[in-house]
Amino acid sequence: MRKYKYLMAQFTFYDRTGICKLLEEQAEKGWLLDKVTNYAWRLRRTEPRKIHYAVTYFPKASAYDPGPSEQQRELYEFCAHSGWILAGTTAQLQVFYNTEEDPVPIETDPLLELENIHRSAKKNYLPAYFMLLVLALFQIAMQISQLMISPLTYLSAETTLFNWLCQGALLLMCSIELVGYFSWYFKAKKAAENGEFVQTRGFRKMELFLLFLVVAALIWLLCSMKPRMAVVMGITLVLLFAVILSVTGLQTWMKRKGVSTGTNRIVTWVLTFALTIAIVALIFPVTNAIMHLPVWKETRQVRRFEWNGHSFDIYKDNIPLRVEDLTEATSPDYSYEAHEQSSPFLKKGDYSQRIWFSNELPEMSYIVYTTKIPAIYDLCVREATSPSDYPAGEDEQGNLFYDTYELQDAAPWKAGKAYRRYAGKEPYDHYVLCYENSVVILKPSWGLTAEQMEIIGAVFDQ
Repeated sequence: MRKYKYLMAQFTFYDRTGICKLLEEQAEKGWLLDKVTNYAWRLRRTEPRKIHYAVTYFPKASAYDPGPSEQQRELYEFCAHSGWILAGTTAQLQVFYNTEEDPVPIETDPLLELENIHRSAKKNYLPAYFMLLVLALFQIAMQISQLMISPLTYLSAETTLFNWLCQGALLLMCSIELVGYFSWYFKAKKAAENGEFVQTRGFRKMELFLLFLVVAALIWLLCSMKPRMAVVMGITLVLLFAVILSVTGLQTWMKRKGVSTGTNRIVTWVLTFALTIAIVALIFPVTNAIMHLPVWKETRQVRRFEWNGHSFDIYKDNIPLRVEDLTEATSPDYSYEAHEQSSPFLKKGDYSQRIWFSNELPEMSYIVYTTKIPAIYDLCVREATSPSDYPAGEDEQGNLFYDTYELQDAAPWKAGKAYRRYAGKEPYDHYVLCYENSVVILKPSWGLTAEQMEIIGAVFDQ
């Protein structure tokens, strides 16, 4: 039979009502609060009984304090005289329990209690959530910016949905905490002026659900990603957890050794900053080294050419359209490459057929974007046909001109719309073909005939 169990410390800071209710329910099941930390609250097995809990707030306390101050000790002694035993503390929050049937309450002045809660909340709780709210809004703005600038690349990335889920969960959590606190505070302030206490309402269940949702999404993402990318993300997460554990461990050690509050705070901040910089500096070389381990040896490669000190790989991937489908050209030296990735929004297939050491045989590359949500189709077409940001050249008068995409007859391609790239007035063999739920960016190395266009249309119009 286990001696301890742990509750995740996902409590709303000011929710004295919810905290006491949960702990009293645990006491009736035979679990007594034994220790409070920032990450988990430890409960010790005991005899099931009815126990009363009380939560008070001490604004002058800090998470860096080596021990209770003289004023805190006086508070503990005062509470002990009334039968209230200290169960645990974390920064300004102090939790007591009482085994008496009808104990005298610790807090008797609602105005004083509200002032202590508000002063405590302004030290860590409110600033932290305001900063996280700004961070969430900034990240969401960045996501929207990436979506508008490069929707095809952004929406086909495996991490897109996970990023939105994380930022949305963070925004929702910060919003409900801040709105919940201030709506309670103004209501409690009005009631306190009349000598009344107002119960609090926390959001622990909702936040635990959001946390579970993010963790489940992370596990799904890691399982669905390609092994190399999963390893990179796993390494990043491990390093982040290492920073958190290192900083927390050192902070706890300094508190046990009696290091002053100011020294503990400065050392903790400096260590956090230094470790963060170290991670940024190390993450790329470390992941690069891991990516080149023998375990990741390419299994797709068929053979390799060595020429003039350079290596050229020959692949034989399955690709939907080949040069042989359009021409009579054949060669055992053709390299067929396929790179595919997918998100819940968009699937991207990047295909190419090339041949080394030959300028005579035709080559071809194309990207196929398949939309899974009809609403983003026009956005994808707009990016695929957007003019280049860089000039393609200048005319005889010295005026710069840019690449553009002009509508062509779509009938030979069996497409809804077809575009061709132009540099000034000169056409290039670079096409954007729009089908019902897919956009194809096609780059053959030769001029296509109407018959070849029809064959291409039959492949992609499915």
